[in-house]
Amino acid sequence: MSRWTPHKYQKKALKFLLERPNAALFLDPGLGKTSISYAAMSVLKKQGMLKGAIVVAPRRPAVSTWPKEHQEWEDFHHLKVTVLHGADKERLVGERSDVYIVTPEGLRWLIREGYLTEMLRKKWIDTIFFDELHKFKHTETKRFKELEPYIRRFKRRYGLTGSPAANGLLDLFGQAYVLDAGKALGVYSTHYKFTFFMPSDPNSDYPTFIPKPGAKELIFERMKDLAIRMDARDLIEMPQIRFNHIKLDMEPELRQTYESMEEEMFAELDDLEVVTAATAAAVSMKCRQLTSGAIYRDKGDPVTGIPRQGKREWRHVHDEKLDAMADLIEELQGQQLLVAYEFGHERDRMIARFGKDLPVIGGGTSDKKAIAYEEAWNAGEIPLLVAHPSSMSHGLNFQKSNAQHILFFSGTWDYENYDQFIRRLMRQGNKAQHITVHQLVFRKTVDEAVVLSNKRKQRDQDEFHAALNTYKKSRR
Repeated sequence: MSRWTPHKYQKKALKFLLERPNAALFLDPGLGKTSISYAAMSVLKKQGMLKGAIVVAPRRPAVSTWPKEHQEWEDFHHLKVTVLHGADKERLVGERSDVYIVTPEGLRWLIREGYLTEMLRKKWIDTIFFDELHKFKHTETKRFKELEPYIRRFKRRYGLTGSPAANGLLDLFGQAYVLDAGKALGVYSTHYKFTFFMPSDPNSDYPTFIPKPGAKELIFERMKDLAIRMDARDLIEMPQIRFNHIKLDMEPELRQTYESMEEEMFAELDDLEVVTAATAAAVSMKCRQLTSGAIYRDKGDPVTGIPRQGKREWRHVHDEKLDAMADLIEELQGQQLLVAYEFGHERDRMIARFGKDLPVIGGGTSDKKAIAYEEAWNAGEIPLLVAHPSSMSHGLNFQKSNAQHILFFSGTWDYENYDQFIRRLMRQGNKAQHITVHQLVFRKTVDEAVVLSNKRKQRDQDEFHAALNTYKKSRR
Protein backbone atom coordinates (compact mmCIF):
# COMPACT_ATOMS: atom_id res chain seq x y z
CA MET A 1 0.00 0.00 0.00
CA SER A 2 1.33 3.47 -0.86
CA ARG A 3 0.29 7.05 -1.43
CA TRP A 4 -0.70 8.17 -4.91
CA THR A 5 1.88 10.70 -6.07
CA PRO A 6 0.70 11.87 -9.49
CA HIS A 7 3.01 12.83 -12.31
CA LYS A 8 2.66 16.31 -13.78
CA TYR A 9 0.69 14.98 -16.75
CA GLN A 10 -1.66 13.10 -14.40
CA LYS A 11 -2.36 16.32 -12.49
CA LYS A 12 -3.16 18.00 -15.80
CA ALA A 13 -5.55 15.19 -16.79
CA LEU A 14 -7.21 15.31 -13.37
CA LYS A 15 -7.70 19.07 -13.67
CA PHE A 16 -9.24 18.57 -17.12
CA LEU A 17 -11.84 16.19 -15.64
CA LEU A 18 -12.63 18.33 -12.61
CA GLU A 19 -13.19 21.45 -14.69
CA ARG A 20 -15.94 19.98 -16.86
CA PRO A 21 -18.95 17.71 -16.40
CA ASN A 22 -18.34 15.88 -19.68
CA ALA A 23 -14.82 14.93 -20.72
CA ALA A 24 -12.67 12.26 -22.31
CA LEU A 25 -9.12 11.24 -21.51
CA PHE A 26 -7.47 9.90 -24.65
CA LEU A 27 -4.42 8.56 -22.83
CA ASP A 28 -2.08 5.82 -23.98
CA PRO A 29 -2.05 2.59 -21.96
CA GLY A 30 0.23 2.84 -18.95
CA LEU A 31 -0.40 6.52 -18.21
CA GLY A 32 -2.71 5.77 -15.27
CA LYS A 33 -6.25 6.45 -16.50
CA THR A 34 -7.68 4.33 -13.66
CA SER A 35 -5.87 6.11 -10.83
CA ILE A 36 -6.68 9.51 -12.37
CA SER A 37 -10.35 8.49 -12.41
CA TYR A 38 -10.27 7.41 -8.77
CA ALA A 39 -8.60 10.72 -7.90
CA ALA A 40 -11.39 12.63 -9.68
CA MET A 41 -14.04 10.61 -7.82
CA SER A 42 -12.26 11.26 -4.52
CA VAL A 43 -12.05 15.02 -5.03
CA LEU A 44 -15.64 15.32 -6.26
CA LYS A 45 -16.91 13.16 -3.39
CA LYS A 46 -15.11 15.26 -0.76
CA GLN A 47 -16.47 18.45 -2.31
CA GLY A 48 -20.03 17.14 -2.27
CA MET A 49 -20.21 17.12 -6.06
CA LEU A 50 -20.56 13.36 -6.47
CA LYS A 51 -23.15 11.08 -4.90
CA GLY A 52 -21.74 7.92 -6.41
CA ALA A 53 -20.26 6.69 -9.67
CA ILE A 54 -20.70 3.74 -11.96
CA VAL A 55 -17.74 2.53 -13.99
CA VAL A 56 -18.43 0.56 -17.18
CA ALA A 57 -15.34 -1.46 -18.10
CA PRO A 58 -14.48 -4.56 -20.15
CA ARG A 59 -14.60 -7.76 -18.13
CA ARG A 60 -10.94 -8.19 -17.20
CA PRO A 61 -10.36 -4.53 -16.22
CA ALA A 62 -13.64 -4.65 -14.29
CA VAL A 63 -12.78 -7.71 -12.20
CA SER A 64 -9.01 -7.15 -11.98
CA THR A 65 -7.58 -3.73 -12.84
CA TRP A 66 -10.10 -1.48 -11.09
CA PRO A 67 -10.21 -3.46 -7.80
CA LYS A 68 -6.38 -3.80 -7.78
CA GLU A 69 -5.89 -0.09 -8.38
CA HIS A 70 -8.30 0.78 -5.57
CA GLN A 71 -6.39 -1.43 -3.14
CA GLU A 72 -2.97 -0.20 -4.25
CA TRP A 73 -3.39 3.46 -3.34
CA GLU A 74 -4.13 4.53 0.22
CA ASP A 75 -5.62 7.81 -1.01
CA PHE A 76 -8.66 6.03 -2.44
CA HIS A 77 -9.46 3.65 0.42
CA HIS A 78 -12.21 5.95 1.74
CA LEU A 79 -14.19 5.09 -1.40
CA LYS A 80 -16.32 1.97 -1.09
CA VAL A 81 -15.94 0.05 -4.36
CA THR A 82 -18.28 -2.74 -5.42
CA VAL A 83 -17.83 -4.99 -8.46
CA LEU A 84 -21.22 -6.04 -9.85
CA HIS A 85 -20.09 -9.18 -11.62
CA GLY A 86 -20.54 -12.84 -10.83
CA ALA A 87 -22.86 -14.76 -8.52
CA ASP A 88 -23.17 -12.06 -5.84
CA LYS A 89 -24.18 -9.19 -8.10
CA GLU A 90 -27.91 -9.39 -7.28
CA ARG A 91 -27.14 -9.06 -3.57
CA LEU A 92 -24.48 -6.40 -3.98
CA VAL A 93 -26.56 -4.17 -6.25
CA GLY A 94 -28.88 -3.53 -3.30
CA GLU A 95 -26.06 -2.20 -1.11
CA ARG A 96 -25.01 1.45 -1.09
CA SER A 97 -21.54 2.08 -2.48
CA ASP A 98 -19.44 4.99 -3.71
CA VAL A 99 -18.30 3.26 -6.89
CA TYR A 100 -20.02 0.42 -8.76
CA ILE A 101 -18.00 -1.38 -11.42
CA VAL A 102 -19.83 -3.28 -14.17
CA THR A 103 -19.08 -4.74 -17.59
CA PRO A 104 -21.01 -3.46 -20.64
CA GLU A 105 -23.12 -6.62 -20.40
CA GLY A 106 -23.60 -5.90 -16.70
CA LEU A 107 -24.83 -2.40 -17.54
CA ARG A 108 -27.43 -3.92 -19.84
CA TRP A 109 -28.48 -6.20 -16.97
CA LEU A 110 -28.85 -3.20 -14.65
CA ILE A 111 -31.03 -1.49 -17.25
CA ARG A 112 -33.22 -4.49 -18.11
CA GLU A 113 -33.82 -5.42 -14.47
CA GLY A 114 -34.65 -1.84 -13.48
CA TYR A 115 -31.71 -1.53 -11.09
CA LEU A 116 -30.17 1.45 -12.88
CA THR A 117 -33.44 3.37 -12.73
CA GLU A 118 -33.71 2.63 -9.02
CA MET A 119 -30.11 3.65 -8.27
CA LEU A 120 -30.62 6.94 -10.08
CA ARG A 121 -33.97 7.52 -8.35
CA LYS A 122 -32.39 6.98 -4.92
CA LYS A 123 -29.51 9.29 -5.94
CA TRP A 124 -26.96 6.59 -5.17
CA ILE A 125 -25.20 7.45 -8.42
CA ASP A 126 -24.98 10.59 -10.54
CA THR A 127 -21.72 10.08 -12.45
CA ILE A 128 -20.64 7.54 -15.05
CA PHE A 129 -17.18 6.58 -16.30
CA PHE A 130 -16.72 4.63 -19.53
CA ASP A 131 -13.43 2.72 -19.38
CA GLU A 132 -12.50 1.90 -22.99
CA LEU A 133 -14.98 4.44 -24.29
CA HIS A 134 -14.65 3.09 -27.83
CA LYS A 135 -16.84 0.15 -26.79
CA PHE A 136 -19.75 2.58 -27.30
CA LYS A 137 -18.73 3.84 -30.74
CA HIS A 138 -21.46 1.94 -32.62
CA THR A 139 -24.82 3.67 -32.22
CA GLU A 140 -26.83 0.81 -33.77
CA THR A 141 -25.93 -1.76 -31.12
CA LYS A 142 -28.35 -2.85 -28.40
CA ARG A 143 -25.71 -1.75 -25.87
CA PHE A 144 -25.88 1.84 -27.12
CA LYS A 145 -29.64 1.99 -27.68
CA GLU A 146 -30.45 0.70 -24.20
CA LEU A 147 -28.11 3.23 -22.60
CA GLU A 148 -29.19 6.26 -24.65
CA PRO A 149 -32.37 7.12 -22.63
CA TYR A 150 -30.27 7.27 -19.44
CA ILE A 151 -27.38 9.39 -20.69
CA ARG A 152 -28.79 12.76 -19.65
CA ARG A 153 -29.71 11.45 -16.20
CA PHE A 154 -26.03 11.41 -15.24
CA LYS A 155 -24.84 14.91 -14.40
CA ARG A 156 -21.20 13.96 -15.02
CA ARG A 157 -20.02 11.68 -17.85
CA TYR A 158 -16.41 10.75 -18.49
CA GLY A 159 -14.70 8.50 -21.02
CA LEU A 160 -11.30 6.79 -21.03
CA THR A 161 -9.54 5.26 -24.01
CA GLY A 162 -6.23 5.17 -25.80
CA SER A 163 -7.76 4.38 -29.21
CA PRO A 164 -10.71 6.69 -29.92
CA ALA A 165 -10.36 6.66 -33.69
CA ALA A 166 -8.52 3.41 -34.31
CA ASN A 167 -10.67 2.46 -37.30
CA GLY A 168 -11.45 5.95 -38.59
CA LEU A 169 -12.99 9.24 -37.52
CA LEU A 170 -16.53 7.91 -38.04
CA ASP A 171 -16.03 6.10 -34.72
CA LEU A 172 -15.93 9.38 -32.81
CA PHE A 173 -19.65 10.13 -33.00
CA GLY A 174 -20.96 7.50 -30.59
CA GLN A 175 -18.16 8.14 -28.12
CA ALA A 176 -18.80 11.87 -28.08
CA TYR A 177 -22.56 11.38 -27.81
CA VAL A 178 -22.50 9.25 -24.65
CA LEU A 179 -20.48 12.03 -22.99
CA ASP A 180 -22.14 15.25 -24.15
CA ALA A 181 -25.47 14.06 -25.66
CA GLY A 182 -24.69 15.60 -29.04
CA LYS A 183 -23.12 18.94 -28.13
CA ALA A 184 -19.85 18.44 -30.01
CA LEU A 185 -20.76 16.30 -33.03
CA GLY A 186 -24.55 16.55 -33.18
CA VAL A 187 -27.39 14.29 -32.12
CA TYR A 188 -27.77 12.17 -35.29
CA SER A 189 -25.09 9.80 -36.54
CA THR A 190 -26.39 10.07 -40.11
CA HIS A 191 -26.05 13.85 -40.06
CA TYR A 192 -22.51 13.52 -38.74
CA LYS A 193 -21.67 10.97 -41.42
CA PHE A 194 -23.01 12.90 -44.39
CA THR A 195 -21.86 16.30 -43.11
CA PHE A 196 -18.22 15.32 -42.68
CA PHE A 197 -17.72 12.24 -44.88
CA MET A 198 -18.20 11.06 -48.43
CA PRO A 199 -18.04 7.64 -50.09
CA SER A 200 -14.60 6.72 -51.36
CA ASP A 201 -16.25 5.11 -54.39
CA PRO A 202 -19.79 6.39 -55.14
CA ASN A 203 -20.38 3.51 -57.56
CA SER A 204 -19.61 0.80 -55.02
CA ASP A 205 -22.43 -1.18 -53.39
CA TYR A 206 -20.46 -1.20 -50.13
CA PRO A 207 -18.48 2.06 -50.10
CA THR A 208 -16.13 3.09 -47.36
CA PHE A 209 -16.45 6.66 -46.14
CA ILE A 210 -13.61 9.13 -46.01
CA PRO A 211 -13.52 12.68 -44.61
CA LYS A 212 -14.51 15.48 -46.97
CA PRO A 213 -11.88 18.15 -47.67
CA GLY A 214 -11.45 20.22 -44.52
CA ALA A 215 -13.71 17.94 -42.46
CA LYS A 216 -10.97 16.60 -40.20
CA GLU A 217 -10.08 20.08 -39.01
CA LEU A 218 -13.74 20.85 -38.24
CA ILE A 219 -14.13 17.60 -36.28
CA PHE A 220 -10.97 18.31 -34.28
CA GLU A 221 -12.18 21.84 -33.55
CA ARG A 222 -15.50 20.56 -32.23
CA MET A 223 -13.80 17.96 -30.02
CA LYS A 224 -11.16 20.27 -28.51
CA ASP A 225 -13.08 21.12 -25.32
CA LEU A 226 -14.36 17.58 -24.80
CA ALA A 227 -11.15 15.56 -24.98
CA ILE A 228 -7.52 15.79 -23.95
CA ARG A 229 -4.89 13.64 -25.64
CA MET A 230 -1.65 12.44 -24.07
CA ASP A 231 0.90 10.29 -25.85
CA ALA A 232 3.11 8.13 -23.64
CA ARG A 233 6.06 8.71 -25.98
CA ASP A 234 5.98 12.42 -25.14
CA LEU A 235 5.68 11.97 -21.38
CA ILE A 236 7.65 8.98 -20.17
CA GLU A 237 10.57 6.90 -21.28
CA MET A 238 9.19 4.25 -23.57
CA PRO A 239 10.72 1.53 -25.75
CA GLN A 240 11.06 2.44 -29.41
CA ILE A 241 8.91 0.34 -31.73
CA ARG A 242 10.21 -1.24 -34.90
CA PHE A 243 8.53 -3.52 -37.42
CA ASN A 244 9.87 -6.65 -39.06
CA HIS A 245 7.70 -7.95 -41.90
CA ILE A 246 8.82 -11.52 -42.50
CA LYS A 247 8.07 -11.96 -46.20
CA LEU A 248 7.05 -15.41 -47.45
CA ASP A 249 6.61 -16.77 -50.99
CA MET A 250 3.88 -19.19 -52.02
CA GLU A 251 4.62 -22.44 -53.77
CA PRO A 252 3.10 -22.48 -57.30
CA GLU A 253 0.27 -24.88 -56.37
CA LEU A 254 -0.71 -22.80 -53.33
CA ARG A 255 -0.50 -19.60 -55.38
CA GLN A 256 -2.90 -21.07 -57.92
CA THR A 257 -5.38 -22.01 -55.19
CA TYR A 258 -5.08 -18.59 -53.60
CA GLU A 259 -5.59 -16.70 -56.84
CA SER A 260 -8.56 -18.87 -57.69
CA MET A 261 -10.16 -17.89 -54.39
CA GLU A 262 -9.24 -14.26 -54.76
CA GLU A 263 -10.33 -13.81 -58.34
CA GLU A 264 -13.16 -16.28 -58.80
CA MET A 265 -14.56 -16.27 -55.24
CA PHE A 266 -14.08 -19.99 -54.67
CA ALA A 267 -11.25 -22.47 -54.21
CA GLU A 268 -11.23 -26.19 -54.83
CA LEU A 269 -9.43 -27.92 -51.99
CA ASP A 270 -9.90 -31.38 -53.41
CA ASP A 271 -12.18 -33.28 -55.76
CA LEU A 272 -14.94 -33.65 -53.18
CA GLU A 273 -15.36 -30.22 -51.64
CA VAL A 274 -15.74 -26.66 -52.88
CA VAL A 275 -15.43 -23.84 -50.37
CA THR A 276 -17.38 -20.81 -51.56
CA ALA A 277 -17.28 -17.16 -50.58
CA ALA A 278 -20.37 -15.18 -51.49
CA THR A 279 -19.28 -11.68 -50.53
CA ALA A 280 -16.16 -9.58 -50.72
CA ALA A 281 -15.79 -9.75 -46.93
CA ALA A 282 -16.04 -13.52 -47.02
CA VAL A 283 -13.49 -13.68 -49.83
CA SER A 284 -11.07 -11.66 -47.72
CA MET A 285 -11.64 -13.99 -44.79
CA LYS A 286 -11.07 -17.10 -46.90
CA CYS A 287 -7.94 -15.60 -48.45
CA ARG A 288 -6.52 -14.78 -45.02
CA GLN A 289 -7.25 -18.31 -43.89
CA LEU A 290 -5.42 -19.68 -46.92
CA THR A 291 -2.33 -17.58 -46.20
CA SER A 292 -2.57 -18.70 -42.58
CA GLY A 293 -2.38 -22.37 -43.53
CA ALA A 294 -5.87 -23.81 -43.03
CA ILE A 295 -9.39 -23.03 -44.13
CA TYR A 296 -12.72 -23.58 -42.46
CA ARG A 297 -15.27 -25.74 -44.17
CA ASP A 298 -18.55 -24.07 -45.04
CA LYS A 299 -21.03 -24.05 -42.18
CA GLY A 300 -23.52 -26.08 -44.17
CA ASP A 301 -23.14 -29.42 -45.90
CA PRO A 302 -22.25 -28.66 -49.56
CA VAL A 303 -24.90 -31.13 -50.81
CA THR A 304 -27.81 -30.82 -48.37
CA GLY A 305 -27.16 -27.32 -47.04
CA ILE A 306 -27.88 -28.57 -43.51
CA PRO A 307 -25.68 -26.73 -40.94
CA ARG A 308 -22.84 -28.80 -39.54
CA GLN A 309 -23.07 -29.58 -35.83
CA GLY A 310 -20.35 -29.24 -33.18
CA LYS A 311 -16.98 -27.57 -33.44
CA ARG A 312 -16.39 -26.02 -36.83
CA GLU A 313 -14.10 -28.14 -38.98
CA TRP A 314 -11.11 -26.87 -40.89
CA ARG A 315 -8.93 -28.32 -43.61
CA HIS A 316 -5.13 -28.12 -43.42
CA VAL A 317 -3.47 -26.45 -46.43
CA HIS A 318 0.16 -25.68 -45.57
CA ASP A 319 2.62 -25.05 -42.69
CA GLU A 320 4.64 -22.19 -44.16
CA LYS A 321 3.76 -19.74 -41.38
CA LEU A 322 4.22 -22.33 -38.65
CA ASP A 323 7.68 -23.07 -40.05
CA ALA A 324 8.50 -19.35 -40.12
CA MET A 325 7.28 -18.99 -36.53
CA ALA A 326 9.50 -21.91 -35.48
CA ASP A 327 12.47 -20.26 -37.22
CA LEU A 328 11.82 -17.01 -35.35
CA ILE A 329 11.60 -18.83 -32.00
CA GLU A 330 14.93 -20.52 -32.71
CA GLU A 331 16.47 -17.21 -33.74
CA LEU A 332 15.36 -15.53 -30.50
CA GLN A 333 17.24 -18.16 -28.47
CA GLY A 334 14.89 -18.22 -25.48
CA GLN A 335 13.81 -14.57 -25.51
CA GLN A 336 10.13 -14.18 -24.71
CA LEU A 337 7.74 -14.04 -27.65
CA LEU A 338 4.12 -12.89 -27.47
CA VAL A 339 2.15 -14.29 -30.41
CA ALA A 340 -1.19 -13.02 -31.73
CA TYR A 341 -3.45 -15.48 -33.52
CA GLU A 342 -6.52 -14.59 -35.57
CA PHE A 343 -8.28 -17.90 -36.28
CA GLY A 344 -9.05 -20.78 -33.97
CA HIS A 345 -7.31 -23.24 -36.28
CA GLU A 346 -4.10 -21.23 -35.88
CA ARG A 347 -4.27 -21.77 -32.14
CA ASP A 348 -4.98 -25.48 -32.59
CA ARG A 349 -2.10 -25.91 -35.00
CA MET A 350 0.31 -24.01 -32.72
CA ILE A 351 -0.61 -26.30 -29.83
CA ALA A 352 -0.03 -29.33 -32.05
CA ARG A 353 3.34 -27.94 -33.18
CA PHE A 354 4.72 -26.49 -29.94
CA GLY A 355 3.13 -28.71 -27.30
CA LYS A 356 -0.21 -29.23 -25.56
CA ASP A 357 1.00 -27.19 -22.56
CA LEU A 358 1.45 -24.07 -24.69
CA PRO A 359 -0.07 -21.13 -22.71
CA VAL A 360 -3.02 -19.66 -24.63
CA ILE A 361 -5.27 -16.72 -23.79
CA GLY A 362 -8.44 -16.83 -25.89
CA GLY A 363 -12.19 -16.61 -25.68
CA GLY A 364 -12.48 -19.62 -23.39
CA THR A 365 -9.70 -18.62 -20.98
CA SER A 366 -10.95 -17.86 -17.46
CA ASP A 367 -9.98 -14.63 -15.73
CA LYS A 368 -8.11 -16.66 -13.10
CA LYS A 369 -6.00 -18.49 -15.67
CA ALA A 370 -5.32 -15.32 -17.69
CA ILE A 371 -4.08 -13.51 -14.57
CA ALA A 372 -1.91 -16.53 -13.69
CA TYR A 373 -0.36 -16.40 -17.18
CA GLU A 374 0.16 -12.65 -16.80
CA GLU A 375 2.05 -13.15 -13.51
CA ALA A 376 4.13 -16.04 -14.88
CA TRP A 377 5.01 -14.07 -18.02
CA ASN A 378 6.04 -11.02 -16.00
CA ALA A 379 8.20 -13.27 -13.83
CA GLY A 380 9.98 -14.49 -16.96
CA GLU A 381 8.69 -18.05 -16.52
CA ILE A 382 6.91 -18.27 -19.90
CA PRO A 383 9.06 -18.00 -23.05
CA LEU A 384 6.16 -18.36 -25.53
CA LEU A 385 2.61 -17.09 -25.00
CA VAL A 386 -0.15 -17.24 -27.61
CA ALA A 387 -3.18 -14.98 -27.38
CA HIS A 388 -6.08 -13.61 -29.38
CA PRO A 389 -5.92 -9.78 -29.53
CA SER A 390 -9.56 -9.31 -28.54
CA SER A 391 -9.02 -11.43 -25.41
CA MET A 392 -6.08 -9.48 -24.02
CA SER A 393 -6.17 -6.06 -25.66
CA HIS A 394 -7.36 -4.51 -22.36
CA GLY A 395 -6.85 -5.28 -18.71
CA LEU A 396 -3.71 -7.45 -18.98
CA ASN A 397 -0.20 -6.03 -18.76
CA PHE A 398 2.87 -7.94 -19.85
CA GLN A 399 5.54 -5.23 -19.73
CA LYS A 400 7.16 -6.13 -16.39
CA SER A 401 9.22 -8.93 -17.91
CA ASN A 402 10.91 -6.40 -20.23
CA ALA A 403 10.03 -8.66 -23.18
CA GLN A 404 10.86 -7.22 -26.58
CA HIS A 405 9.18 -9.38 -29.23
CA ILE A 406 5.64 -9.67 -30.60
CA LEU A 407 4.54 -11.81 -33.54
CA PHE A 408 1.35 -11.41 -35.55
CA PHE A 409 0.82 -14.83 -37.14
CA SER A 410 -1.93 -13.33 -39.30
CA GLY A 411 -2.82 -9.67 -39.55
CA THR A 412 -6.07 -8.21 -38.29
CA TRP A 413 -8.22 -5.56 -39.95
CA ASP A 414 -9.11 -4.22 -36.49
CA TYR A 415 -6.53 -1.54 -35.82
CA GLU A 416 -7.75 -1.06 -32.25
CA ASN A 417 -6.99 -4.69 -31.37
CA TYR A 418 -3.72 -4.51 -33.30
CA ASP A 419 -2.60 -1.36 -31.51
CA GLN A 420 -3.74 -2.45 -28.05
CA PHE A 421 -2.05 -5.84 -28.42
CA ILE A 422 1.27 -4.14 -29.12
CA ARG A 423 0.74 -1.91 -26.11
CA ARG A 424 0.64 -4.90 -23.76
CA LEU A 425 4.44 -4.69 -24.03
CA MET A 426 5.06 -1.13 -25.22
CA ARG A 427 4.12 0.69 -22.05
CA GLN A 428 5.55 2.30 -18.93
CA GLY A 429 7.62 -0.16 -16.91
CA ASN A 430 9.19 -2.02 -19.82
CA LYS A 431 12.91 -1.32 -19.62
CA ALA A 432 13.68 -2.70 -23.08
CA GLN A 433 15.10 -0.16 -25.55
CA HIS A 434 13.07 -1.57 -28.46
CA ILE A 435 9.91 -3.53 -29.05
CA THR A 436 10.02 -5.48 -32.31
CA VAL A 437 6.72 -6.33 -33.94
CA HIS A 438 7.17 -9.25 -36.32
CA GLN A 439 4.46 -10.06 -38.85
CA LEU A 440 4.28 -13.02 -41.21
CA VAL A 441 3.33 -11.74 -44.66
CA PHE A 442 2.89 -13.64 -47.91
CA ARG A 443 3.91 -11.49 -50.84
CA LYS A 444 1.18 -10.31 -53.23
CA THR A 445 -1.67 -11.45 -50.99
CA VAL A 446 -4.28 -10.01 -48.66
CA ASP A 447 -1.60 -10.08 -45.95
CA GLU A 448 -0.01 -7.03 -47.56
CA ALA A 449 -3.40 -5.31 -47.79
CA VAL A 450 -3.89 -5.74 -44.03
CA VAL A 451 -0.47 -4.20 -43.34
CA LEU A 452 -1.27 -1.18 -45.53
CA SER A 453 -4.71 -0.80 -43.94
CA ASN A 454 -3.26 -0.62 -40.45
CA LYS A 455 -0.67 1.93 -41.56
CA ARG A 456 -3.44 4.12 -42.96
CA LYS A 457 -5.55 3.82 -39.81
CA GLN A 458 -2.53 4.66 -37.69
CA ARG A 459 -2.06 7.84 -39.69
CA ASP A 460 -5.72 8.80 -39.17
CA GLN A 461 -5.51 8.27 -35.42
CA ASP A 462 -2.13 9.99 -35.14
CA GLU A 463 -3.48 12.97 -37.06
CA PHE A 464 -6.46 13.20 -34.70
CA HIS A 465 -4.18 12.97 -31.67
CA ALA A 466 -1.80 15.56 -33.12
CA ALA A 467 -4.67 18.00 -33.63
CA LEU A 468 -5.84 17.59 -30.04
CA ASN A 469 -2.28 18.16 -28.86
CA THR A 470 -2.10 21.38 -30.89
CA TYR A 471 -5.30 22.63 -29.33
CA LYS A 472 -4.06 21.56 -25.88
CA LYS A 473 -0.90 23.64 -26.33
CA SER A 474 -2.92 26.63 -27.55
CA ARG A 475 -4.99 26.56 -24.33
CA ARG A 476 -1.94 26.85 -22.07
